[in-house]
Amino acid sequence: MGLAVVLGSGACLAGCGSAEPAAIGPEPLASSASATPAALAEGSAGHAQAIMPGPQRANSVLDSVRMTQRGSLKSGGIIRVVSARGDLSGQRELRWVAGGVKPYRNADCTQTFQLGNDPKAERKKNLLLCWRTSAEKSVVTVLVDPKGKPSRAKAVRELNKKWKSMG
Repeated sequence: MGLAVVLGSGACLAGCGSAEPAAIGPEPLASSASATPAALAEGSAGHAQAIMPGPQRANSVLDSVRMTQRGSLKSGGIIRVVSARGDLSGQRELRWVAGGVKPYRNADCTQTFQLGNDPKAERKKNLLLCWRTSAEKSVVTVLVDPKGKPSRAKAVRELNKKWKSMG
């Protein structure tokens, strides 16, 4: 039996039938041109509903997000490194943080998350998130260890390597 790691955003971290890393980012909004009265009326009847776009932000920090992922559950674990030019606080993987934050070296780490629509925060023994943010840049590492012992040292080492490479 395979193990799939699907995160709250619907993003697949591991074991979801593809050797390629999952593409993570904001989902596109439907064009307002498709929001005809007929389409809106259909939506109110439980069918597809047009989504009106919100205010546009020029050069959003999300536009600069870069993600790499390596490893597998079979090889002992997966590490994802997410970086951006700007502050990712409260966005993407950092939205999962639900307490239990402990400083480690020059980063913050947690294993307590609120994923998806689950209103209850839980400690996930096989998942570790570490991050460092500033107004200029952010780096987040997500470590999945199928044995339930994700290494803070490994997560922060990868975080620091990426932070330094960003200048």
